[in-house]
Amino acid sequence: MSRAVSSSRACHLEGIQIKASSARCILRRSGISKPSEAPRGLFIFCDIFIAPYMREYGDSTPFTDEELERYHSSDPEDQEATLCVECLELAEFMAHFIRFEHLPAPRESNGVKSGGIHIFTWSTGSVPALALLANLEALDKDLSNLLEEYMGTIFIADLPSMCYGIPEPAKLYHPFRDTSLSHEETFEQMLFFVFTYFEPFEDLASVTPSSIEARKTLAEVSPEAKITKTTFSLGELEGLTNRQVSDRIGLGLVEWVVYAENVRRALLDTKGIWKNVKVVLGWGSMSFWSTAWGAKSVAELLEMPVPEGIQRRDVQIVRLDGANHMFIYDRPQQTVQFIVEKMH
Repeated sequence: MSRAVSSSRACHLEGIQIKASSARCILRRSGISKPSEAPRGLFIFCDIFIAPYMREYGDSTPFTDEELERYHSSDPEDQEATLCVECLELAEFMAHFIRFEHLPAPRESNGVKSGGIHIFTWSTGSVPALALLANLEALDKDLSNLLEEYMGTIFIADLPSMCYGIPEPAKLYHPFRDTSLSHEETFEQMLFFVFTYFEPFEDLASVTPSSIEARKTLAEVSPEAKITKTTFSLGELEGLTNRQVSDRIGLGLVEWVVYAENVRRALLDTKGIWKNVKVVLGWGSMSFWSTAWGAKSVAELLEMPVPEGIQRRDVQIVRLDGANHMFIYDRPQQTVQFIVEKMH
């Protein structure tokens, strides 16, 4: 089993295989507590495709000093190669999971599709899923064929623009670019960004530098507005905001050029590999500005003319109405329903 994922313990419900704590938290908040309440045929992998440096969370295997050195390398090629290795580990894990759990292959009966695997990723945890799609040529042929048979939809939820390798307007504030902040202050400012509800964007066309600058938090407009952070138990909050992990790994991500190359190969120039695997890209209308900016930028890339001989992936971009960045916890029932509706 891959070292890059949490241990083999899973939460088993009829029709559902759930790995790691985030998925269990979503379902618990959804009120799903017994098999009859679970949507059949749904496989949620919330913490398998997590940001590489977050492998240290929970009971996952910590990074070695050598692995951290490669991730923190100033050479983008080192970073890309290391990320590729982690993605190959994840591919091997999924193959193990298929065999170990005896998963049924996708099938259709009376117009109803079932079986197979659908991957749900969120925030920076979506990066390795994109990297996997970007590095399919590196997979062993038999492994690739096995996974292609089972793979359905990959959900990428509220991924910030930096993780698409998309340039951000320099005048727009982002704590990762604020050199005046200490590591601790950057961490706290980041938490404000992800837990806050902002005034909603109606559509991607309305996402502009000027509208972002004028945007207020929901608390400024409605003082009684709920703040996501207050809805978490202490255990849930500590699990999401593990300062020990942050202090050891840091808040920085890999170079933007690495992300941009992932997006190019995963979505824009797929060479026809896993051509039936589609991607659903969701962005929260009330999330911090970077996620909407990323979705808009990807939409613009997909609208460009396709050069002859180039094959793009089937990508659907969806506005998540009323969702801030932590919507999978604040709106768990809607999250599960969204996945069910978009799986096939």
